[in-house]
Amino acid sequence: MIDRTNLYSETTTDKIIDVVKDDLPRVYVPNRAENSVSVIDPNTLQVIDKFAVGVNPQHIVPSWT
Repeated sequence: MIDRTNLYSETTTDKIIDVVKDDLPRVYVPNRAENSVSVIDPNTLQVIDKFAVGVNPQHIVPSWT
């Protein structure tokens, strides 16, 4: 059941579908000043990648398609 009082209720680890459950955990951080996104390994806290994006990135939103 969806908890309508919790914006993140449907983003918990028990809601992940099987096709992506074994994907590596990553943190994506928008860098507005550089127009890029840094990819961080949450286990080591190291930046493992960075890629250019459009102007003034502010949010990282998964695509469900």
